[in-house]
Order: sequence, then structure tokens, then C-alpha cells
Amino acid sequence: MRHALIFTILLLTCAQLTNAQTLVLKGVLKDKSDSTLLKNATIRISSPEDANFRKQALTGPNGAFEITGLSQKPYLLTISYVGYGELQRAIMLQAETQDLGTIYLPNPPANCRK
Repeated sequence: MRHALIFTILLLTCAQLTNAQTLVLKGVLKDKSDSTLLKNATIRISSPEDANFRKQALTGPNGAFEITGLSQKPYLLTISYVGYGELQRAIMLQAETQDLGTIYLPNPPANCRK
């Protein structure tokens, strides 16, 4: 009887771990005006439900980014790059890997640049 109980507990634990997927968010960042790949831009993701949850990544030389270890829930995506404005977008992760594709970051007007 005791072995059956231990087996049942292990089976339920494994089922919970299988359901707790870790999702991936990825995409590529480009300049809206000339499609230049933007490297070293900051990609931040935060949770509206948990003020302490925050992950971030930098875009690579090809403008690509990837953030792993996410759950299926809503997030706030914030993208920033020196000399550009900040872009925010509410997203809901649903797929195991959610590819946002190419995101075009608008360049601020010339009179607003530093």
C-alpha cells in the first residue's frame, strides 16, 4: 500500500512538471526608416501580475533576441535603444515558442535626438 501511495505521488508530480511549460519569446529588431538591424537594444519583459518579475536581453549583431523561461500569461514587452524612443507592447504568450517576427522601432524626429 505504501509503495502505491509513493508511486501515485511521483506520478502526480511528473504530470505537474510536464504541464509547467517554459515558453520562449523571440524576434528581430530593425530601424523603421531604413530596416537597419539594431544590435545591443534592450528587450525587457515584465509581468503586470507580479511587480517583481522582470527579464531582459540584448539584441545580437543580427538584431535578434530571445527570452526563455516564461510562462503562459500576459506580459508587458518594452524595447529601448539609444537615440530612439521606447516601444511598449502588451503580449500574451500562448505557444511554446512565440516569434514576434520583425519589430520596427521608429526613429524619433531629428530635432528630438541627442
